[in-house]
Amino acid sequence: MRYSLVDGHRREASPDTGRAGACETCGQPTIAKCGEITRWHWAHESLASCDLWEEPESTWHRELQEIAPESFREVTIGSHRADLVTPSGWVVELQHSNLSAAEIREREQFYGVHRMIWIWDCREAYEQSRLLLR
Repeated sequence: MRYSLVDGHRREASPDTGRAGACETCGQPTIAKCGEITRWHWAHESLASCDLWEEPESTWHRELQEIAPESFREVTIGSHRADLVTPSGWVVELQHSNLSAAEIREREQFYGVHRMIWIWDCREAYEQSRLLLR
C-alpha cells in the first residue's frame, strides 16, 4: 500500500518516515519497505493484507494515481482502498491486471456501479492484436 499513518499523519513510505506505521483501513501495524529493488511501499507487519482486493502496483497504476492530488489517492471506503475518489464521491479504479466478470461485479456492487469509473490498461492487448480499436 502507498500510505500509512505515522504519528497520526498520512505518509508515503520513505526512510525518513521511520519503519513503523498503522494501516488506514484496519489500524494494524505496518512496516515501511524502502529497498533498492521494489518501489517503496508499506506492508502489514503480519504480512496479511486487510484488503482482499489489493494487488501489486504497476508503474502504469502509480503514474496515473500521481496525476490526482494526494488526498484523492488510496481512499479507504469500508474494508477496501479505492485507487482514486473524486471530491464528488466518484470511485475511479485503475486496473492493469485481469479480473474475472465476477470480480468486476463484486467491486461495482460494493462501490455502486453508478458512482464508479474503470480505467483499464489495454496496451498489451492492443499490441498483441487481441484488442482492435476502430
